[in-house]
Amino acid sequence: MNKFFKTGLIFSILLIFSGCATWQLINTDNLKWKQYYFEAELPEGWVKFNSPVHLLFLTKDGVLLQCITISRHDLDKELPMSKKKIKENMLIQDIASIVVDEMTLNREEYLNLEFLENKPSNIGGIKGFRLIYTFNNKDFMQYRGIAYGFIFKKKYYDIEYLAAKQYYFEKGFLDFESFV
Repeated sequence: MNKFFKTGLIFSILLIFSGCATWQLINTDNLKWKQYYFEAELPEGWVKFNSPVHLLFLTKDGVLLQCITISRHDLDKELPMSKKKIKENMLIQDIASIVVDEMTLNREEYLNLEFLENKPSNIGGIKGFRLIYTFNNKDFMQYRGIAYGFIFKKKYYDIEYLAAKQYYFEKGFLDFESFV
């Protein structure tokens, strides 16, 4: 089961059983977002989902077409695929290497995975890395993703933009870049 399908299924089930509005349109009244130590201006016209597994989950045209997510993970926990651990004192290129290994080993979700870029990056004054990659899902839909990763306050964070490669990636790319 691919990542988008699982995410869509989980969100649909949660939406059905929650009985309350969990989607919120981003307009000029609610562009500001703040959680924990982070704040950002959300892209207007996107929709925010109150996700139980992400700090922030946004989409514009649907979760299977494109999304922006921010996730937070504990350090020193064994990752499911590579069994490696991200530690606070690691070099940023070593953390990027672990993330690449984790994605590469997840052959169920990432078919024909190819990394186009893996380089250091600065995210709001914090040293991190930027990955650009492409893959197919089980239905042979092509996706392109950009992931920023960094450690902050003893947690690992990733900010990711994932979209269908044809049409939707370019459609939301500038919104994502201005968001980051």
